[in-house]
Amino acid sequence: MSHQSGITASDTLREKFAEIKDNNSHTRLLTVVIEQESLVAKDQRQIEGSFNQDFDRLLNSLVQPNQSCYYFIRLDITSEIGGSNWLLITWIPEDAKACTIKNIL
Repeated sequence: MSHQSGITASDTLREKFAEIKDNNSHTRLLTVVIEQESLVAKDQRQIEGSFNQDFDRLLNSLVQPNQSCYYFIRLDITSEIGGSNWLLITWIPEDAKACTIKNIL
C-alpha cells in the first residue's frame, strides 16, 4: 500500500542531487527536510575521512531531537555501474506529530 502526500522535491534539491551523485563530488552527507510542503536540502558535509570516521563524527552533531529529516550518506564503495552507493536514514523523533510521520514516510 502506498500513498501520495503531495510533498515534492524542490528544484534546488533536484539540482543538488544531480550535482552530488557524480563521483567527482566530495559530498559525504546531505540532510533533507520538509519545509512548506516541499523537500529541501538543509545541510551538506564533505568527505573528510573513511565512511566510519565521518559517520561517527557527523551524525551525532546533526540529529536534532525535534526535526524529522532524511540523511543521504555516501558510502566508500561504488556500484557495478560506476556510481556511488548511498545510505538513506530516515529520522523521526519520538514526539513527532502524526502529520509529520505520515509525510516523511
